[in-house]
Amino acid sequence: MIAQPIQSILLRALSVLVCATITFSQAQCHDRPITTTLLVLKNGTRILYETPPDELSHLTNSFIQQWLELNVCAIEAYYGRFPLKELTLTLKAVSNSSEIGYGQAMPGEMPRLTIYVGTKTPPEGFRSSWVMCHEMTHITFPSLDREHRWLEEGIATYVEPIARAMTGIIPVESVWFDLVSKTPEAFANAASGLDGVRDFRRVYWGGALFCLRADIEIRIKTANKHSLQEVLQIIMKREGTMNEDRDILTVLRTGDKYIGASILEKLYLQMGKTAYKPDLEKLWLDLGIERTGGTVIFHDKAPLAAIRKSICSRSAASCNDLFFQKK
Repeated sequence: MIAQPIQSILLRALSVLVCATITFSQAQCHDRPITTTLLVLKNGTRILYETPPDELSHLTNSFIQQWLELNVCAIEAYYGRFPLKELTLTLKAVSNSSEIGYGQAMPGEMPRLTIYVGTKTPPEGFRSSWVMCHEMTHITFPSLDREHRWLEEGIATYVEPIARAMTGIIPVESVWFDLVSKTPEAFANAASGLDGVRDFRRVYWGGALFCLRADIEIRIKTANKHSLQEVLQIIMKREGTMNEDRDILTVLRTGDKYIGASILEKLYLQMGKTAYKPDLEKLWLDLGIERTGGTVIFHDKAPLAAIRKSICSRSAASCNDLFFQKK
């Protein structure tokens, strides 16, 4: 049964409370009276920006707008457009922290992004942080039943670094390093499918591997003419954003209809419904990816090297000039 909007909101709110408590167990989050500012982005998106006035008072409106523009640029590069005309941004101050450690996207009449910002986070920490883009990615996809949270988080975990790599924000190597280093833990002791899992490694990186496999199989099936990127664009267009509650099969079949083959639904039955043990060593070998120390090197003669290159292709204009641009 598809969750009603109020149920989705309550469940997401509970998730925020639990995760924020865990993530910032050694940092103190302050809720203070807020100020509100309307920021209008270059694409016309209206951001109702709320921020605690004291702890984050060093962050100017201009700085926050540039941070937003940078990440909106990456989302537009991947999806073709930013899906909303209005949203609310709330920053929560985290004392004694120098990183942007967590965020949450919430549906509503005016969807809300909440980002937990360390009060000591340097400017470069904003540019390099994955959190804002990850949460913006959530906006682009319909809300599913709780047991399918792995697909929502998997898409955000997979798309965010690719969108930032294809626009020059991060190096391509970092996309593949994270996939190679983090997906094994998601399936190390998998005794069931991804449906209903709670372990964050399986939710995030199990879901990300589903997306990678889907992307590869779509590209193989269509001789690299179509991709998961196009499928997600179609799903956003036809099924809506996170404000729409959808059944997982409805969403996947929309994607399969566009491809002309039952790739997503079959992959869901394999990974979502049953225990799945991937041969990751073979996958990385076929893609031409070799982990070495804290990075990866690429082998362009590998069988799927062309697909690997296409996934993170720098076909989009750089977004970097939107952040700290010189006056």
